[in-house]
Amino acid sequence: MPFIKNNNKVGLNFLVVGILVWWSGVAGRDLYMVLVLIGLLIMIFQVSDAKDFKDVFGSFLSVREKISPRALMYLLFVHGVLLAVTAVFKQYSYQWNIWDVGIYSNILFNISNWEFYSSYYQSHNWGDHFTPSMSFISLLFSLYPSTHWMTLSKVFAYIISPLIIWEICWKIFQNKNHASFFGIAIGFFWLFFYSPIVNSLYFAFHPSALAAPAIFYAFLCLIKKSWWRFA
Repeated sequence: MPFIKNNNKVGLNFLVVGILVWWSGVAGRDLYMVLVLIGLLIMIFQVSDAKDFKDVFGSFLSVREKISPRALMYLLFVHGVLLAVTAVFKQYSYQWNIWDVGIYSNILFNISNWEFYSSYYQSHNWGDHFTPSMSFISLLFSLYPSTHWMTLSKVFAYIISPLIIWEICWKIFQNKNHASFFGIAIGFFWLFFYSPIVNSLYFAFHPSALAAPAIFYAFLCLIKKSWWRFA
């Protein structure tokens, strides 16, 4: 049974299957891109041949009416939960780079005890990375010291970014149909195709993984002219 009911659904079905393969992880880290690339090439050929995007992608408005924003939120939440569970399992199966986890967890643990010091480098913790950017995680270490706070905060930053992108699109586009389309499209690209973000899911933790939502939120505050929040 086809995923999308339109006259030229082959390319789009390849694309959908590629995303599902990536989500399940059954084909490894990169093999899903073969299906995605085949789907995109077929869709590009169909667009050039049909001269009409609707013949290939179907009516976005009809799809949006069938899939409510609440349903998309549920899917995003489920995706986040699966990533969080996977991160915990990778920690206990020694699939993370323990060296990085150890360095940053030590710094955050020391900060939670008001000691701005790296036990590994034997120096002030600002000497290696600008740790104030991730120091808020030390509040969670105060509740319970665990390296899981770092990986879970990375997943949270990954999941919340599409929501901020959606809000930015609603502020930029006057036509709400355009805002909805680009909000979903860019968020989808962020979750599944933007290489730096997708690759960060295969690495235990780095402070740069927390930067994206802060940057998006700063841009949103700039659009809203909320200067004190932007600062």
